[in-house]
Amino acid sequence: MLLLAKKPLIVLLALTALLAGQVHASCNSGIQLTKPNSVYIDNHDGTVTDNETGLIWAKCSLGQSWTENIPNDGSDDLCSGEAATYTWRSALEAAQSANRISYLGQSDWRVPNKNELESLVESACYDPAINSSRFPAKPSVLYWPGAPYWTSSPAYADHLMAWFVDFKEGFVSILHKNNSYFLRVVRDDY
Repeated sequence: MLLLAKKPLIVLLALTALLAGQVHASCNSGIQLTKPNSVYIDNHDGTVTDNETGLIWAKCSLGQSWTENIPNDGSDDLCSGEAATYTWRSALEAAQSANRISYLGQSDWRVPNKNELESLVESACYDPAINSSRFPAKPSVLYWPGAPYWTSSPAYADHLMAWFVDFKEGFVSILHKNNSYFLRVVRDDY
């Protein structure tokens, strides 16, 4: 009998491991989506263009690798690997490093400012609070209370703090610049 009792637990653990790499946001069906797929143009090169802001975003968090799954199917992207974490200063440097290697074929990437990064928040959803169809990779939050991403915006005149956006719950706040968090890069549409 003890052996039979363990089988459902083993099946549950296997199913959990299988689904761990997939992104499934919890959305409130009573609230209209603020960032539906129609807001974005999928450029089929690892980036999306936001029609509302005109900004071009990398689909994957920096540190992850983008792979085209099925060309031009509307949901063709996969992000593999773990998202890297950075202090605020090293996040700014990582964006410059991305330019030196022509990340995703471009050399004008930067760390978004507070308002730009906050524009990606999907207010009707959480875990993640971002359009998970257009931004398919959810960083591992095993050791994190959320999914904080750095902005380039320092907090007021405080040289120790900077703004971040948490894409688990969708809130914006400030943190010490020496903490290590995730990074999503952006570029302007010229």
